[in-house]
Amino acid sequence: MVVDQSKPKCEHENCLCVVPEGQRYCSFHCEQAATQLPASVQAQCGCGHAECNEAHAGGSVNQPHA
Repeated sequence: MVVDQSKPKCEHENCLCVVPEGQRYCSFHCEQAATQLPASVQAQCGCGHAECNEAHAGGSVNQPHA
């Protein structure tokens, strides 16, 4: 899996989505998971974005979400 380290990543620990400059999370789901759920529940990202799902399956991440 290749993640572009030069682009800002979603702050949810297990999410691989790239976010637009100035944003912390790719989705409401990730924001809620990162800020309100215990670490044991955050083990799997469930943002549902195709790019993130592909990256977890072995693809790469390179597009920010709007």
